[in-house]
Amino acid sequence: SLDYKTVIELIKSAVEEMKINNNKKESFKSTFSLIEDENDFILYRLSCYLIHYRSLFLEIGKDITIEKITNNAHTLSKNFDDIGRRMVYYKRVNTALICKNFFINLEKKEFTSEFVKENLLIMSKDYETIKSFGLDLNQIFMIQLMECLKQSSVSKSGGDYEMRVKDILIKEGMNSDEIKKRHDKYDKSLEYDWIFKYKNRTFGIGVKRTLRERYKQFSDKNNTEADIFITITLGDDLSKNKMNEITKNRMYVFVSDEVYNSNKFMQENSKVCKGSDFTLSTLGELK
Repeated sequence: SLDYKTVIELIKSAVEEMKINNNKKESFKSTFSLIEDENDFILYRLSCYLIHYRSLFLEIGKDITIEKITNNAHTLSKNFDDIGRRMVYYKRVNTALICKNFFINLEKKEFTSEFVKENLLIMSKDYETIKSFGLDLNQIFMIQLMECLKQSSVSKSGGDYEMRVKDILIKEGMNSDEIKKRHDKYDKSLEYDWIFKYKNRTFGIGVKRTLRERYKQFSDKNNTEADIFITITLGDDLSKNKMNEITKNRMYVFVSDEVYNSNKFMQENSKVCKGSDFTLSTLGELK
C-alpha cells in the first residue's frame, strides 16, 4: 500500500484537476497543510469517511413522521401540535442513538452490509488508532450532526401550523395555486395567512396558535375582498369575551377539538367550530 505522503500528493494533484473555484482549492490545500504525520492523515481519512456517512445518518435520524406517533390525530388538534413542536428533539435523540450505535459497531467490527464492509474495516482500524489518543469521535461527530439538524429545523413551528391549514384544503381537493398568502386588495392593512375562492365566495383566513390581540385585524372591516373571515387557533386563550368579539360580524373561529369539547360556551356559539370540522363542506355552509 502507498505511504500517506504519496496519497496526499495524489489527492493534491486530483484537486488541481477538479473544476472548482480557487477558494475551494485553497480550502483543500489549507487542510493538507495541517497533516504533519501519519496519525494526522489517519484522522483526515476517517473524517472523510464520516462525512460520506453523515447524510445517511441524518436521513435515518429524521425518519420519524409525526403521523407515526400521534395515532393519526387531526392536524389542527392540540395533541398533534404538541408532538409536532417536539419533533425536532425526537429527531435529535434518534440521530444521536444511531450515531452512538454506529461507533459501537465500528469498535466491535460488527457489520451487516458486505457491500461496504471493506471501507468499514478501514474505518474501524482508524477509529482504534484515534481512540488510543483519547479522542471521542462519537461525541465530536455528534456535535456536527446536531448542528446540521438545527439548521434544517430553523423557524418551522409557526409556519408549520399555517401549512397544516393549507394542506387540509389541498387534501379536500383545492388547487395549491388557488390558496394565496397576501394582503387584501382593498384594505392593504389587512393581511391573510390564506385567501381563496370557494363556491363564488372569498374566504380570508388568519392562522395563529394563540390569539392575543391579533384577531382584531379582522374586526369591523367592511370594504374588504373577503366575504367570510375565519380565525384558526388552538383555542387555549379564547375567552367568552374574545369569542363574542370575534364572532359578532362575518368572522368564524375554528379551535382544536380538545378545547371545543371541554368548553360549553364555545359549543353554544354557532360561529365556533372544532378543528376536525374544517372542511370544504363546512365552509360551503357558512353564511
